Amino acid sequence: MKRMIFVLSLIVMSVSVSAKAAGKPTQADSDKMVEAIFRGDQKQIAALKKKGVSLDALSSNDMSGLMQLADEGRLAEVKKTIALGAKADAVNSNGETALFQAAYSGHTDVALYLISKGAKTDHVSKSNKECALHAAVKSEQLELAKKLKAAAPKCLTQKNMDGKTPAALAQELGNTELAKLLKP
Repeated sequence: MKRMIFVLSLIVMSVSVSAKAAGKPTQADSDKMVEAIFRGDQKQIAALKKKGVSLDALSSNDMSGLMQLADEGRLAEVKKTIALGAKADAVNSNGETALFQAAYSGHTDVALYLISKGAKTDHVSKSNKECALHAAVKSEQLELAKKLKAAAPKCLTQKNMDGKTPAALAQELGNTELAKLLKP
């Protein structure tokens, strides 16, 4: 049994070394890309892209650089990152996007920009079964909720993991204006 475990560990190490030797980006490279995007370090971004690291790479905490910028509401940097080629609708392992991050964090300007650049408004996250409309409700963004209602009407009936539609969630939060707006 010990010999089998030893052989398996050698195989795993061999595969890991082979991936590095083949020039495939590592998790460390992805972390560096996310950090470079966040800092706006164009030289580092270019070097990592040349190495084959995607602008949509996810860090160890499951966020892309674009997602982190959207979460902080850094519109100018979001625009630069999209201009470099980052995908507005790239998803992490939970099925969340930069649009979700902007909406959850209350950054309507960033969310509207991402929508204008192709972010999917009707995308449903894997982790909590929410659309960006749920996120807009949670951060009480009336303007964004109106836009998302028009762009993704199917999300009006999408129930999150707690069984709440966006209107029910708004009602639960005491926002009657949003609840009324979002009634299917």
